[in-house]
Amino acid sequence: MKDEISIVGLFKALLRRWYVILLAIIIFAMSGIFAAKVFYQPTYKASAIFYVEKKYTTYVPVDKNDKKLAQKFSTIPKKKKPIPLPAPEKPATTISGKIHQFIESLQDKDALRPQNNQIITPEKSNPKKDKQKEKKERQKLLRQHKIHKVAKWEVDNSARMKYQDKIRSAKFLKSVQQQLQSDSSYQQSLSQLQHNVQIIINAQSPNLNLNTTGNSPKLAVKTSATIISELKRQSSNKQRIQIVTQNTTKQIIQSPMNRLKYGFLGSLIGLIIGSLIVLWQMGILVNPFKR
Repeated sequence: MKDEISIVGLFKALLRRWYVILLAIIIFAMSGIFAAKVFYQPTYKASAIFYVEKKYTTYVPVDKNDKKLAQKFSTIPKKKKPIPLPAPEKPATTISGKIHQFIESLQDKDALRPQNNQIITPEKSNPKKDKQKEKKERQKLLRQHKIHKVAKWEVDNSARMKYQDKIRSAKFLKSVQQQLQSDSSYQQSLSQLQHNVQIIINAQSPNLNLNTTGNSPKLAVKTSATIISELKRQSSNKQRIQIVTQNTTKQIIQSPMNRLKYGFLGSLIGLIIGSLIVLWQMGILVNPFKR
């Protein structure tokens, strides 16, 4: 009976015909690189950076020298002056002094106690009445042409999460898809559009980063521009979108093709197939345990 072929024997047999394995590795590695070049579908990425502003109304004095009105309608919060604390009373050292301090403390308590069984309640502010009073005073100043209304815009950081969720929602992307389908060359499904749209927010910045991917520079840029225009259309009158940067078709770069990846996979396939060819030539592949 012949001895069974050991793993060491198989390894030595493969080394004797190393040139066959090497040739298979080279052939399949080149085939992988060629297949990557032929069948690779390039993608293009476009980006747009924008932020959201909120509209609010403020009132400005007509006469800028009127410091009283300017301070009253100023949007800058007023700094409250600290209330000085009374100096601590030194404790009396003599018996007569201690008696005098005790009598004064009793008098202070009597002063705070309500007289004639009257209950003293602190005055409660009524926000509704205060608001109405402020409104009447403001209307009076408007009629007197002492102040005028001014609309201002400020960055609305609280709207970032809202706009991020809106862009990710299927309802919003459905309306974007309907606009993109006006071009006959556009044939992406809603799930593909959701995969190709990415919105990123940064806690350190008010900006929203919109990234879109497409099979052509034109499609990537058009998807980004359509999303921005749809956001503007659906925004309220008190909000507006300000674009920081937005890519054009000339600024789009094709995503790099990873030829090394396909070449490495081809090399692995060549190593396996080359080893099988050597084992088949030696007759081991048909019956590996000859006795």
